[in-house]
Amino acid sequence: RAFIDSSRGAGGADALNYANNILVGHSEAYGGSDADYAMIVCFRHMSTPLGYNDAIWAKYGAGLSRFTGLTAPGSNEPLSVTPMNIEQAAYGNRGNTLAMLASKGVQFAICSRATQAVAGMLARSSNSSVEEIHQELISNNIPNSRFVPAGVLAATRAQEYGYSLLFAAG
Repeated sequence: RAFIDSSRGAGGADALNYANNILVGHSEAYGGSDADYAMIVCFRHMSTPLGYNDAIWAKYGAGLSRFTGLTAPGSNEPLSVTPMNIEQAAYGNRGNTLAMLASKGVQFAICSRATQAVAGMLARSSNSSVEEIHQELISNNIPNSRFVPAGVLAATRAQEYGYSLLFAAG
């Protein structure tokens, strides 16, 4: 069991790399399968938007790019898709995408407290309601994910359930 915590945009790429390295290493060194592992990647703090789907990135990419510090590959332009599903190594994720890891059974936790903060930031920049944007964000999460009350709480609770904690700093 492994819980991989990320708190920065670039840390999200490291978290995906860690998850894949654990699964590949387990398979190659021990002859195990992906199903042997319980793996959770947590997006909290500045990496929280990595848990939102393409529809959200298409609509709010400029704000989310500023928040995460991630821009379109090879430019300073804002993103319009979920960056961790881009297959090129632009973010250091070496082709380890959300979709690929979800197909291996990796689960994703998304911080609700940070999502509330993201909703506030997006509302201020678009003259919209914080609650309206918050509802939109929590309705548009990536596959194999769920919102947790707080990413740091999920990290401590996972340890109570026997998960090893890894921190992906980025």
